[in-house]
Amino acid sequence: MNIVLVDDEQVILDGLGKMISHLNRNWQVCAAFTDAEEALNSCDWDQVQVLLVDISMPGMNGLNLVKMLRENSFDTLVIFVTAHADFSYAQRGAHMQMFDYLLKPISTDELQKVLRRAEEASQKNLQVRESQEYIRQNLHVLRKHFLSDYMFEERLISAEELKQRKKDYALENMRYSVALLQSTLPRKIVKEKLSSVLKTHQWMLYGQENSYSLLLLGQQSLDLSFLTSCIPVPEGCWRIAPEWLCLEQLPDAFQNLLISGSSTAIPDDRMENLLHSEMEISSSVRMAIQYIQEHYQQPLSLGQIAEAVYLHPTYLSNLFKKQTGYAVVDYINMVRVQHAKTLLADPRNRIYWIVEQVGFSNQRYFSAVFKKNTGLTPMQYRCRC
Repeated sequence: MNIVLVDDEQVILDGLGKMISHLNRNWQVCAAFTDAEEALNSCDWDQVQVLLVDISMPGMNGLNLVKMLRENSFDTLVIFVTAHADFSYAQRGAHMQMFDYLLKPISTDELQKVLRRAEEASQKNLQVRESQEYIRQNLHVLRKHFLSDYMFEERLISAEELKQRKKDYALENMRYSVALLQSTLPRKIVKEKLSSVLKTHQWMLYGQENSYSLLLLGQQSLDLSFLTSCIPVPEGCWRIAPEWLCLEQLPDAFQNLLISGSSTAIPDDRMENLLHSEMEISSSVRMAIQYIQEHYQQPLSLGQIAEAVYLHPTYLSNLFKKQTGYAVVDYINMVRVQHAKTLLADPRNRIYWIVEQVGFSNQRYFSAVFKKNTGLTPMQYRCRC
């Protein structure tokens, strides 16, 4: 711990220096001054943890020295050294974040107690500064991960943590606009298209099971026509929350967007027979259906399915919709929900395990899709089994 001494009496500086050197080998008096102004201009205050300073000195006194340090944003811990007659001055030091004070003559025991507490406080200050610097350097990534955890309910976030993260990540006065894109376009393409038109915005893109959640931070809201011009997709594939939201409204807004989709569930019997249907379904679409049914537990994309059936993704998407009446994304989710229903019938199967087994990435998205397809939450469905 680096310590600077400032007192207009050299004998006091010498005495304090000797006392400190004998108390703790980790306490180092790196400089001592009889003139406060010289101390102000000569020290590298970023490297000084503790300042022991006399209040009453000719020229610049101790109070003025500390005032200058605070005005320059130095958070050095200040211990005022004063005589009994100057005690009222020490009380004034409290307005400048005084750590403590010592009365002359200074005893070894009192000095040791104060410096021990100062060392503990200094270590805490260092941890805070390191944490603040880490947040400053990684703010965008930390924000994105936290908002993902909160919006998709990846983990339980307490009210206390929410309050602290809002402060740490500068989210306290932020407003949000959220949109959902249901598409099997590759993430890279979606991100590139949005990047070209959202250059001046703070925004985040999350991929969720053949759909993308776009979160806009700031004061400009999302517009459906604007988003459709960025990424032309069939009507209903872009959905937008109707108003600006505060942070606490994001989870419900996201789930409402998921549930508000226009597609309906395929009846169980029809889904099972779709592959063997007498409908005019081409061999390519039948291959796509079979591929989905065999790989539903894995991450699936339109590009991956199209490659397996030797078709262009856009062509397959249009052909699949035309011949089956359902979008590829919806059919994937319906297959997964159908298998989830089977697993839910066994009460020994935990929900989080079922989510993983049927190919969903998180429980909130699974619950929203399940309710969209069945009209029931997973727990409600289980109770009816």
